[in-house]
Amino acid sequence: MNDKAETTPNGTTQEDPAVIQMTDYERFQFDLKGFLVIPNVLSDEETETVRDHIDILRKSPESLSEHQRAP
Repeated sequence: MNDKAETTPNGTTQEDPAVIQMTDYERFQFDLKGFLVIPNVLSDEETETVRDHIDILRKSPESLSEHQRAP
């Protein structure tokens, strides 16, 4: 593992991502709802970046390049 790699809240790094298997209950929930809520997958900084992008996308999508607003 790279000593300079930042560790995420779930203990993985981008250089060394862990594969975490879903439990039977998580698979059931995913099959039932179509999504899973996984706490602490994103850091606070990553969450803020996504929220900022969504705000821009909603308020002034024309200010973003096409690839930043494509579905």
